[in-house]
Amino acid sequence: MTLKLCSLSARGLWIEMMAIMGISEKIGYLQIGGKPITNEQLAVMAGVPVDQVIPLINELEINGVFSRDGNGIPYCRRMAREGIDYLKAKEYGKLGGNPALKEEDKNQKLEAKGGLTPTLNHTLNPMFEQFWTAYPRKIGKKSALKAFNKATDMPDIKVVINTIEAQKQSKQWQAERGKFIPHPATWLNQGRWDDVMEVKQEHRSMI
Repeated sequence: MTLKLCSLSARGLWIEMMAIMGISEKIGYLQIGGKPITNEQLAVMAGVPVDQVIPLINELEINGVFSRDGNGIPYCRRMAREGIDYLKAKEYGKLGGNPALKEEDKNQKLEAKGGLTPTLNHTLNPMFEQFWTAYPRKIGKKSALKAFNKATDMPDIKVVINTIEAQKQSKQWQAERGKFIPHPATWLNQGRWDDVMEVKQEHRSMI
């Protein structure tokens, strides 16, 4: 993953950028209200000086973490692609469904009977992609997505991401090359975002 080539500070900024992209009216794009987010605005939202934001954005772009559209607006390729699928599905729902989706509906019924392996496209959640990007142990994505969607008591995604970043610095998670980092689905099912006190003293600023 190209994000792993970036510094911890750049990764922290990327989390802030993804949080904005996830609530943008054009999912996946760094813009609000149809207008691109400036470096100055991003600095305010991330809580860091603008002279720190610019080199971090350059670092992310050089490593291919994001792309830019024809107007130069940064966007997350995967989030933008899935955002389009989400909007299409939303429109189909307003129309009461689409005949072209009958085969997909058939597959979903087979899944319920255990006759077909489920795919992630059936439950799109841009917030989950932010979680998955931040979580250090990439195991069992389908199970993690299911657990994420069931976690109705989970706090705001930014709080979750900040907790993960803090826990990454704990002795437990760093021991034996991450051997004791729980599977993401386990972390979600057990509400491990509440494990703040365990890592609070070792929390370090991302930027």
